[in-house]
Amino acid sequence: MNAPARISTAGIAAGVATIGFALAAVCSAGAAPSGTEATPARLVHASAIRADLNVKLERLPRKPLTVSAPTTTDVVESFVLLSGDLLESHYVPADRGLWYEICGVGAPCISPAPRYARAAADLLPRRLALELALRTFIETDAEIVAVSLPTTRLIAVVFVRAELERELDFLGLSRALSRAPLLDPPASLQRATDELTRPRTFLFLGIEPGLLGGPSWAGMPRWPAPRR
Repeated sequence: MNAPARISTAGIAAGVATIGFALAAVCSAGAAPSGTEATPARLVHASAIRADLNVKLERLPRKPLTVSAPTTTDVVESFVLLSGDLLESHYVPADRGLWYEICGVGAPCISPAPRYARAAADLLPRRLALELALRTFIETDAEIVAVSLPTTRLIAVVFVRAELERELDFLGLSRALSRAPLLDPPASLQRATDELTRPRTFLFLGIEPGLLGGPSWAGMPRWPAPRR
């Protein structure tokens, strides 16, 4: 559902510094889900997916990153995502979603210190986010997958099943990613990762009221579309 953007800018800096940590803490604590009975099974599958990727990461020199335990996104009502031109906002229900965090080893997952952080443009975290999302959509009934990146500010890649499945074959790309090395993948996979993740990478702005009055995770594109 699209509607004119109405996210307030007042207090955004404070929101990123405080509300962002609060939301991350709620998600990381695994708050009691308000969704359906399928939620536990969804989490079991998601935990297995996370474990598989962590095994692959452990084989890399110095294990640069790790994936935290997943949790449900239904601690918020929805995601409110500004469009690339910042003129519209897209409301995505969060009741059937999963949240992962990609972390530097030994560092906080959300807003780590600069020496542990990665730039949002770094390929490996976004490639991991894409692989997590594809496998989650294939193996569970999740409708949305959000993956926070190990950046100094709270940034997440947000995938919506209904939108992503119009662009690609989940199974084909998932198999290609699983066979390719995590570091220095083929150029075709690097291009696919950029094309599928960069438009879906959002900087957290704060908590906004949702359409039904509940709290919503609000974000703007990390790389807004150039203005014409």
